[in-house]
Amino acid sequence: MTVTSGFFNSENGDRVYNADQMNMPYKRIVSNGVIPNPSTALKVSASSGLTVSIAEGGGVFGDKWAEADGTDTLTLTSAHATLNRRDLIVMRCDTDARKVYLAVKTGTPASTPAVPTLERGNTIKEYALASIYVAAGATSITDANITDTRADASLCGYTTSLVQSGDYATQIINIAVADWILSGGVYKAQKTVTGVTASNTVIVSADKDSMDVYLYNGIVCSAQAANSLTFEAVSKPTAAVKVNALII
Repeated sequence: MTVTSGFFNSENGDRVYNADQMNMPYKRIVSNGVIPNPSTALKVSASSGLTVSIAEGGGVFGDKWAEADGTDTLTLTSAHATLNRRDLIVMRCDTDARKVYLAVKTGTPASTPAVPTLERGNTIKEYALASIYVAAGATSITDANITDTRADASLCGYTTSLVQSGDYATQIINIAVADWILSGGVYKAQKTVTGVTASNTVIVSADKDSMDVYLYNGIVCSAQAANSLTFEAVSKPTAAVKVNALII
C-alpha cells in the first residue's frame, strides 16, 4: 500500500504535485454541481434572438473547480424550418483540453424532440444548467422556453457536502427578507430543512457573511418539526440571511 499526502514545500524539486492530486480534496469533500451562492449562480436567461446569457457563478464539475466572474453569452444554432428541437446549456469538463467551459449541446430536430444525452466519460463530463426548447422556425428565445436544470441532480445538481454519514448531515438554509412574518410581536420564518425531526439534535449557526445581520436582529432558531425549522427575530432583517445547520 502507498500513502500519498500533501501539500508540502518542495526542497530541490522533491515535492512535485499534479492536477489530480491538487483536485483530490474536492472529490472527498464536496459533490459536483453548481455552488448555489448566490441563488442566481450560472442561471441561464434569454438575451436577444437565439442568444442566451449565463449569470456569473461557480461550481465543481468533473471534480475540477470553475468560476465565471461575469455574465457570459452563448448563441444557439438556427432553428429547423419544420421540426422542433431541445438544446442544453452545459458546463463541460474536458480533461484532454485541460479546461472547464460553457457550451451549447444541440439536440436533434423532431416533432417531439428529446433532450440530448449528457456525456459523462473518462475525459469529458457535462453538467446541464438549462434545457431550451427551440420551436420550428423560431428566431428568438424567451425565458418561457428555458427550463432551469441546475437543481436536477441527474443533470447537474447543487454542490453538497460529502463529509457526512448516517450520524450527521449538514444543510445550508437561505432565509429571504420576504420569509419573515410578524407573529405575536416577533418576526418568524419557517424553512423546509430535509432531515430534521421533532426530536433530533440540530446545531444552527450563522454563516460568516450573515453574522452581522443575524446578531443585529436577534435571530434564533426557536422550533423544529419534521423537515422544518422555525427562526425568530426581534426585528425584521432587511437583508437575506444564510444559516448553517448540523443535523445529528
